[in-house]
Formats: sequence, structure tokens, C-alpha cells
Amino acid sequence: MFKVKTIRNSYFIGLFSITFILLIILTSFFIYQRYREFTDEAEIQKNDFVMSQKEIIKNEVDRAIDFIEFNKAKIAERVEAGEKLEDVKKEIQEDIIKWIQEIRFDEGGYIFISTYEGIVLAHYRPEHIGNNLWDLTDPNGIKIHQTILKVGTQPGGGYMEYIGTKNPVTGKPGEKVTFARSIDEWRWLVGAGVYLVNIEVVIAANREQFIKRIKSHVIYANLIFLTITALAILIINSFSQRISKQFNLLIHYFQKSATTYEKIDREKLPYNEFKVLSDSVNKMVTQRKQAEQQVKQGYKKLQRTMEATINTISKIIEARDPYTAGHQNTVSQFAVAIAKEMKLPEDKIEGMRIAALVHDIGKINIPAEILSKPSKLNEMEFNLIKNHPKTGYNILKTIDFPWPVARIVLQHHERLDGSGYPQGLKGDKTLLEAKIIGTADVVEAMASHRPYRPALGIDKALKEISQNKGILYDPEVADACLKLFKEKDFEFKL
Repeated sequence: MFKVKTIRNSYFIGLFSITFILLIILTSFFIYQRYREFTDEAEIQKNDFVMSQKEIIKNEVDRAIDFIEFNKAKIAERVEAGEKLEDVKKEIQEDIIKWIQEIRFDEGGYIFISTYEGIVLAHYRPEHIGNNLWDLTDPNGIKIHQTILKVGTQPGGGYMEYIGTKNPVTGKPGEKVTFARSIDEWRWLVGAGVYLVNIEVVIAANREQFIKRIKSHVIYANLIFLTITALAILIINSFSQRISKQFNLLIHYFQKSATTYEKIDREKLPYNEFKVLSDSVNKMVTQRKQAEQQVKQGYKKLQRTMEATINTISKIIEARDPYTAGHQNTVSQFAVAIAKEMKLPEDKIEGMRIAALVHDIGKINIPAEILSKPSKLNEMEFNLIKNHPKTGYNILKTIDFPWPVARIVLQHHERLDGSGYPQGLKGDKTLLEAKIIGTADVVEAMASHRPYRPALGIDKALKEISQNKGILYDPEVADACLKLFKEKDFEFKL
């Protein structure tokens, strides 16, 4: 008996030593692999962050240019009405400068206006206004205004990076990127700048994820350790029938804990070693239950937050145009009804519902006076309206939805025959969700009051769908739409 016990203890010592060494090797390997992933991802995140900031400032400058061009068009109208050109031009330029002066976006982003000669007309730092910054130089010797003038007067504008003199958030110099475009007629440069210090926040978030991964792999290593330990005990099982039975009992408890989260009753185990193992397993069972509960709660909270955010965005958009208040919500409800009639999967319907709630988010870039204009839009105004799907896509594409929300928003004004916009897509090149929202959008718009016309009614809206089925509108979508009203007494809540 003593000999068997001595041999058993020797096996325990040897196998535990090997297991411990393997555990150290595996843990070190996992940590090294995850560290390489972290450094690679940090670099990718940095590049993505810079690209996103460039896109943001370009969009802001483009929006400012659109606003300026829109107001420039008013000069000719007012001159034709008898006002003096010099007075009108001066007044409109002052209004534009005042509007630009107040614009802020993101954290520290701003828009400025200067003349080709370097005179600052609008800037977030009042001390710069009226000054000539022609010779302003950054610590690396870059002539800031001269370089901005060079890239800004290129077709479509351009970017430049340099060391800014004063971050509006930190008050310190830092890396900065600027995008500028020119208004040649007035010899103006319109630009937007943003500091890149926020990349540290992105990297810090990555670091936190890295630490979480390390913790998870340490847990995996511990599980491997426990498994190998169990196998070592099974080897010693060959020395005794009694030990074999007890090991089988222990394995039974382990399997039950792994599948049912039921804790092991340590009092039923014969050996102290077994009881120690059971304590570890019980602890992991408790931690796993808590972790899964936290994941479930976090997922539900994330769903509620996303829903609230989408609804808030929808209300913000519709608040700018009182004539279409509730439009996106109504379109979303109707599109869901069509999709259910077509028996689409629930997940696909949910993604489409979210997209419908924000399908007009791009209109946030359109002046309110155009959205509520009581008469027919001119060509320039209509072109601005036609750009709202692309603007909506640019806003949403950086959000990591589990559905193609940005693409659905981009395509909701496309038509089957290619006559839609902004891409002129034909047939199956348009997402089915976008076809459904586009059809629901037409029906709701025709049936509702608009500032430029009274409501046309449901009958005319359904006639439009019926007559253009297979031409403008997808036949399957059109059939489902018509069936809802004609056979299932669907009530369109307007």
C-alpha cells in the first residue's frame, strides 16, 4: 500500500511539474500573440482615425461651401429686385462670416475663412480675425497659410498636416490636419481643421480590450491546467479499482458542471486533492454565470441605447421640417408590414426597420428653407435634395451596425429601371430592403400633406405603385404593398 501511494505521489509531482511548465509556455505564447495583434490593431486604428477625421472636416467644408453658394445665388436675385450690388454682397458676406464663426464640430473642430492674401475673416480664435497670417510658420518650418492656399485652390480642394499652435481643447500645440477649398470669385479660402490628439483615446480603448483578451486567455490556460491535471489523475487510476471509480465520479461532476452550471458537492469526493479541484471548478462556474449574466444585461442595454439613439436622430431630422414630422417612423412601420407580408427573416426586417427610421438623415445637411419651401424647387435646390442619400450614407457608414444600414439609406431612392438616384442602380443591384423602404416612402409621401401640395390620398398612391410595378418598383414588393391594403385591410396611419 505504501509503495502504491509513493508511486502515485511521484506521478502527481512529475505530471504537475510538466503541466505547470506547459501552462507557463502556453500563457507566454498567448500573451505574445495578443500583444502583436494589439500593436497591429493600434496602428490600423490610428490610420482609420486620421481618415475619419479627414472625412469629417471635408464634409464640414463641403457643407459650408454649399451654404456659401446657396447664399451667393441670392445676390443676383436681390440685385434684380433693385438693390445695390456692393451693399447686397457686403451684407451676405457678413452673414456668411458670422455663420461660419459659430460652427464647431466634434471635439475642437472648427471652420475658418481667409483671403488668398492671408487676411483672416472668420476663426475660432478671435485674436486672429483681421490679421495677416501669410508668414505664419509651424515648428517644422511649414508656411501654414501659403500651403493651405496651394492645396485649397486645387480642383476639389486638398488636405495638409502640420503642427497647430493651440489646440482649443488642451490649449497646447499638437498634430493637426486641415482641409480647404476656394471661392475663386471672392478670393476666399474656406477650411476646417481638427487636432489629432483624440487618437490616444482610441489606443487606450484598444489597450483595455487587449487586457481583457489577456485575462480571457489566462482563464483558458487555467482550464487547460485543470484538464491536464484530471488526465494525470486518470493515469494513476490504473493502480486501483477504487481510485478508478472515484475518478469516474469526479469526471461526472466536472461534465455536469460544464453543461448545467451545477456546482460540485465537495463532501461527496474522497480525496483532498479532489476537493481542491472542485473548489476551483465551483469558483469558475460562479464566475461564468456572472459573466454570462453581465453579457446578457450589456446586450440588452446596448439594444435599448441603440433604439433610443435611432429615435432621437429621427426626431432631430424631422424637427427641421415640421411638414414631414413622423414621416420616417410611418415609413418604418409600413416597410415592416410589407417585409412581414413577404415573409422576410426577422433579423433582416429589424435591420430594415432601423434603416427606415433614419433614411432621411442626410437631409440634416439641407437648409431648412429648402425643406419647407411652399413652391416647386429649382434645379439647384433639387440637386441638393438628391444628395441626401449619399450624405446619409457618409454619416452612417462608420457605425458598426449588424446590418447594411448605410447602404440601405444610400439606395432608398434608386428605381428598378435605373432612373433613381444617386447611383442610378438597376434591378437586383439595389438591396431588397432599400426597394421596400423606397416603395413605402413613395406611398407615404403621396398620401401625406407637403408644403408645396395637399395630400393626394392613398388611392392615388396605390395607383402609382400598381402602374409602375416592374418599371420603377420591384414586382414582389409592389404586390405585397397592394395586398396589404386591398386584401388585409391595412390602415396606413398618417
